[in-house]
Formats: sequence, C-alpha cells, structure tokens
Amino acid sequence: MQPSALLRPGEWYDVIVASFQRVASTVVGYVPNLLGAIAILIAGWLIAKAVQSAAGRIMRWTKLDALFARTSLEQSLRNAGLDTTTTGVIEKLTYWIVFVVFLIAAADTLGLEVVNTALTRFVGYIPSVIAAVLILAFGAYIARIVRDGITAGMMQARLAYPQTVGRIAEAALMVFVVIIGLAQLGLDVDILVSNMSIIVAGLMLAVAISFGLGVRDIVGNVVAAYYVRQLVKTGDALQVAGRTGKVHQLRQTSVVLDTPDGYVLVPNREFLTTVTGPSRPGPASPPESISEQ
Repeated sequence: MQPSALLRPGEWYDVIVASFQRVASTVVGYVPNLLGAIAILIAGWLIAKAVQSAAGRIMRWTKLDALFARTSLEQSLRNAGLDTTTTGVIEKLTYWIVFVVFLIAAADTLGLEVVNTALTRFVGYIPSVIAAVLILAFGAYIARIVRDGITAGMMQARLAYPQTVGRIAEAALMVFVVIIGLAQLGLDVDILVSNMSIIVAGLMLAVAISFGLGVRDIVGNVVAAYYVRQLVKTGDALQVAGRTGKVHQLRQTSVVLDTPDGYVLVPNREFLTTVTGPSRPGPASPPESISEQ
C-alpha cells in the first residue's frame, strides 16, 4: 500500500479557496431563508400582540373578566404567587397561540424539521388546554355558587358551622372539576378517580354513621309518639318520673306536662317507660297551648 502523495504548495491554496467558496455559497444561499424567517417572526409578534389586545377588549366588553373575578381561580393565582388575573392568563395564552403558529412557519422556512414537528404537536395540544382552563373557570364559578347557597341556607336555618360546610362542599366540587380538567388534557386519571371514589365513599359512610348516631334518639322519640297517642290524650292527669301533672300537648318527639311547677317537656321514650296513669275524671279545659319549638 503506497502512501498518499503530499500536496504541493500551490495545491494547498486551491483546497483552501474551494472550502471557503463552498461555505460562502452555503451562507449566501441561507441568508434569504434567514431573513424570511426573521420577517415572519416580526410579523407574528405584531399580529400576536394585536390579537392579545383584542381578546382583552372582548372579555371586558362581554363582562367575562367580572365573571372570572368571582371564581376561586383568582384567589388560587394569588396563592400561587402570580401577580395576574384569569383574564390576563387567557390574554397571554392567546398571544402564544398566535405567535407559535408563526414560529412553525419560521422553522419550516429554515428547514428545522425537529423544531417544526415539536411546535406542531404543541399547537395541536392547545385546544385541550383551552378546554381544561374553561372547565376549571366555570367549575370554580359553580362551586362558589354552591358554597354560597349552602352557607346562606344553613345560616337561615340557624345550623352550626355554615361557613365550614360551605367551604367543604366547594372543595369537594373543585376536586371533581380538576379531575375532569386533567382528563381533558389527556392525562390518565383512572387511578385518581378510583382513589377519590374510595375517599368519597368513606366520607359518606362516616357522615351516615354520625348522622345515624346523632338522630337515633330523635327517631326513637318519633316512633314512640305513635304509642303515646294510643295511651294518653290531652287533659289526662298522670305521673311521669315522679312529676304529677296533666297532659297539655302531644308533640312529635315529646309530651308537654302542665305541672304545679310549670310546663315540663318529657321525651316520648322516657314517657312510655315512666308514666303512671292516666286518670280521666272528666272534660277539662287545658291551659293555652304553648308554641312548638
């Protein structure tokens, strides 16, 4: 095998000149594409800014900004340390949607196939992101309406902890709204749904047991009311747990006795187990009925 012949001094010059010519030809041929891509990006930036401004005006004109301000998303953004509003997020999202379209065109002009493919996939994913944002926004709005309704209803009924129960209901609804939003993004939420179903079932069972234990006495007194009405009537004189008096009123859960010390309420179950009598000497004119509590 013979060694390759060495280049003569004049041939070195020709090789270097040819290399520079090839590089210059490539650069000169690429410059129009580069200038075209820059022009596309500048035009895309201007158009994206215009569309962003138009989107903001439309939301303010249609009062969507006020609607979003009444949802819990605003508070969530502040808690996350973001100095913006839901309307601002949508405006930014609109800007990037338009600008990315021009980025794809610029990448295609420069022949950047990898960048073009990645941006195309990103744009195809944007509708799912928009749908998820809308689901979260309107879900948060509905959850807040439910929270306010439950709180107002419980306050009107003078029930305990109306604010706490309202917030729990809002949080429960938001959990399901977030799951729906994640599913819209194409994420696998089957495991999350299964776990949430177990948690919700456990909470419902706990509430049912607590409610059952809490109303056990009430239900027992309501059932006992049927047998009390079979046993005594208004005006009957009797003795209950050492207290002597006349039956003034029969209620759903208790018996009102008119005793020398005043009116006494005796639960129906206690009444059945401790009553002695009744005695009915004749028609009586009972005192004025006290109001139901």
